[in-house]
Amino acid sequence: GDWSSDVCSSDLVVTKVMESVKKMSVSVEQQVAAEKFLEENPSSKFVGKTNKKNLVFESKNKQTKISPEGLLV
Repeated sequence: GDWSSDVCSSDLVVTKVMESVKKMSVSVEQQVAAEKFLEENPSSKFVGKTNKKNLVFESKNKQTKISPEGLLV
């Protein structure tokens, strides 16, 4: 069968975002925390990385940063 039809569009968006996150993550903890955050906030956008190596997500005009230790800051 065509597996792509089983994937709903929000999963696809999360997968694409996770690819960017994996490239930008500086630690496994950060990557895992980002994945968990995205699962809980599928509508959030990945904005980028700060000079302190925090990953930045935006959801409903609110920014969330995830530190290299995997903490929300």
